Amino acid sequence: MHKYTVLLLITCLMVSGLIVLIAQSVNAQKPSPPSVPQFSVNIVAHPYDVPPTNTSTFDTSTWTEIITTTPGYRAENRSIEVKIKNQPFTPYTLHTSERDYDINLYYAVEVRSL
Repeated sequence: MHKYTVLLLITCLMVSGLIVLIAQSVNAQKPSPPSVPQFSVNIVAHPYDVPPTNTSTFDTSTWTEIITTTPGYRAENRSIEVKIKNQPFTPYTLHTSERDYDINLYYAVEVRSL
């Protein structure tokens, strides 16, 4: 009976050693780096012409119509265009003991003028 106990003890030690080796090899894997989205930034200009306008008023003292012309002008319309190629991402809810958190993917874009 003593022989089987020693054999069982040796087997348990070998199995536990294998478990430690497997656990260390799983933890030794490097985490994957975070993915960087592909994006492009362009400054685009779409100017347009505003036509001249005529305004008419009536002068009651002289009984004449007065036409005032406001000249046309070129309006500047500049924009910053940001295009982002979406990454594969599925929103999910993280459940904790205190509360639930909705996990989503958002992009924060800031613009400063000079």
